[in-house]
Amino acid sequence: MAGPFDDLEAGQSRMIGGDNIDALVIGPFLWDSKVEIHAWHAGVKTGEGNSAYISLSQDGAEIGRKTDSKFGNYSLPIDKTAMLAKLASTTFSISYDNVMATVSSVGLRATVTRLD
Repeated sequence: MAGPFDDLEAGQSRMIGGDNIDALVIGPFLWDSKVEIHAWHAGVKTGEGNSAYISLSQDGAEIGRKTDSKFGNYSLPIDKTAMLAKLASTTFSISYDNVMATVSSVGLRATVTRLD
């Protein structure tokens, strides 16, 4: 059965994920690949003493974290790049929360590029 990335040629990319996605399993592929990850958490203040954070993990280990406090609006992006060997797979996930704020946008997106 063909997978959604099987038609990629060397140097071509495809994006997966998006708004309201909090985990992605990437791979395995029949070729080496570069995975560019973009995670975000944004929102607006609803009261005093506000704070927010986002954490990005790969295979259960935290690889990035951003926090903010005492804001009007907040935007917390994290960008990372990972290399995957042929037949390898990995999982990316985010956790996030806020205090005295309302989430307006959160998500996780990956751009996979075939390397040869």
